[in-house]
Amino acid sequence: MKRNVSVVRLIVATWSSGPPTSQPVSRLTHLSADLSVIWLRVPIQYGCCSCYCMCEFTQDSWKMNRYTLEERVFIVRTYWKTESIKSCQQQFLEKLGGRHPASKSSIWALLKKLETKGTLLNEHMGGRPKMSEETSQNVKDQLLASPKKSLRQLSQESGLSRSTCQHAAKKAKLHAYCISVVDELKQPDQVKRVAYCRWFQTLLKVNPGILDYTWFSDKAWFHLSGYVNSQNSRIWASENANVIHEEPPHSEKIGVWCGMSWRCIIGPIFFDATITTAAYMEIFNTFVNQLDDEELSNFQQDGATSHTLHDSMAGIQSFFGERIILKGLWPPRSPDLTPLDYFLWGYLKGRVY
Repeated sequence: MKRNVSVVRLIVATWSSGPPTSQPVSRLTHLSADLSVIWLRVPIQYGCCSCYCMCEFTQDSWKMNRYTLEERVFIVRTYWKTESIKSCQQQFLEKLGGRHPASKSSIWALLKKLETKGTLLNEHMGGRPKMSEETSQNVKDQLLASPKKSLRQLSQESGLSRSTCQHAAKKAKLHAYCISVVDELKQPDQVKRVAYCRWFQTLLKVNPGILDYTWFSDKAWFHLSGYVNSQNSRIWASENANVIHEEPPHSEKIGVWCGMSWRCIIGPIFFDATITTAAYMEIFNTFVNQLDDEELSNFQQDGATSHTLHDSMAGIQSFFGERIILKGLWPPRSPDLTPLDYFLWGYLKGRVY
């Protein structure tokens, strides 16, 4: 049976070892003599706290719902005929023996409801009103016309509530998907990307196992301190403690270099400063010393200056010869073509942070 709660007072009681009473169950705490007011104590979970919700149910809001429509009609008709509360209650008992007769306040509430609303039926107990097809189609058309528009902006432009826009989008089977941010491609990049992919496809046809020993290399920076948003950083106190958060002007970070093939990953190799030619060759020698002769097949690197200077190229060619994928063959601004940028760095940063 549904009951309208006319007044709700929330009393939060937190405990560590157990509730303040031995029986944390719904419990009647107050009952007036004429059943006009009932207080119930109901245990609930409020965030991380265990609470009791004290709910007051009044006669007008819940007791009338005990009676069927036929019983309500009988009560009203009997009162109109007799114009007496006691006579109405007596005839109710005679007709429906065993049923508790309607109280004076319940009878007056039924009469008032009939006079003001013209019905004895229960009112609608809440729920979302049915959305018109026109509204649903209008929201769908606006989202398809401007797919990057937020629901907040759509709500402001259409005059509909945000929840209505969200419900209409769900009804139209439209979902909000995250946009991936990638490097902007320049005009010549498209041609270079296609040329590289065709070259690699040809290489695979000649030697299907070439991916086993093709090494892709890259570096990434991992910041050691978390970012502090001052708008969301608060401290609770009775007085302003003037607490400050100190952080260096430049976030501390550490560099990580890895070499990755279809078979395994070599690394991580750490560094903490800008990579010069000497620093890059030290990283490269650490990497290549872990390879067998049969693993010296193809080596990919980006076009960073420290990678392509004469001293660096001489050291790399002494191991890989002409089997180097670098600037010229490797398309710029194409991290999605390497497994490190496409998978490894995102996976590791997701685990670290």
